[in-house]
Amino acid sequence: MTSLNGRNGTKINQLLKIWPYATVATQSWLDKQGIYRQLSDSYCRHNWITRIDSGIYVRSSEDVDWSGALYAIQKQLGIKIHLAAESALSIVGAGQNIPLGQGSALWFFVDHSEAKRVPDWFEKHFASNYSIKIKYTSLFSEDHGLGLRQENIRDYDITISSNERAIMECLYLAPKAFSLEHASKLMESMRMLRPEVCQQLLMHCSSIKVKRLFLYLAELHNHNWVKLIDQSKIDLGSGKRQITPNGKYVAKYKLVIACLNKHEGYDNV
Repeated sequence: MTSLNGRNGTKINQLLKIWPYATVATQSWLDKQGIYRQLSDSYCRHNWITRIDSGIYVRSSEDVDWSGALYAIQKQLGIKIHLAAESALSIVGAGQNIPLGQGSALWFFVDHSEAKRVPDWFEKHFASNYSIKIKYTSLFSEDHGLGLRQENIRDYDITISSNERAIMECLYLAPKAFSLEHASKLMESMRMLRPEVCQQLLMHCSSIKVKRLFLYLAELHNHNWVKLIDQSKIDLGSGKRQITPNGKYVAKYKLVIACLNKHEGYDNV
């Protein structure tokens, strides 16, 4: 790595101080720091930074993974994307049976109203060890940020779903993306959900299926917090919803669903 002297040397030192460790820098962000394309090219020639795609850089010798790339997409490009569903549960240890290692599926939800698309370089350069799943949806149509939180990774924060939102996203994906039995096991571990957060999410959720399944599974697993949710404020729709073929009928929530517990009763639930 060669050195830079004078003004350019001062600029690179200032840049490295404000550039979070092991994250991507986009040229649009560099422009805001006064590092225009010509200077970026110079830094690349001096091996201070490395261009990995058009307008996309990492600091040389740093190992940048998917989270460092997600940071840039969220914070620099301003795209409404977040780590979601079982991936969000796994990263905070809530999903005890979900490894987030090499080969795992990484789920990301993007607000359906988002005009910007997730850039191709994300999966191309930072997700080779994972199966990237990006879902464009308006599951919580009135407030994209509802039930999201910041998770500190290394030296930066990324936006992920809270446990309350993540389990609802899992139910949204079931049973097509993964089995309903798996979703039920995840719900069984949700003993410490915040009822006030669940209430708000359920009131703003656009999926009748998710709302009914959430309440049904919470009751099935005897979670105390579900008793604090006011169902009179939640639109549960009308008519039956068939979740699985050849299932049995859960009268209370008008669900046709496979047996998830050998002690279940159906018609009078």
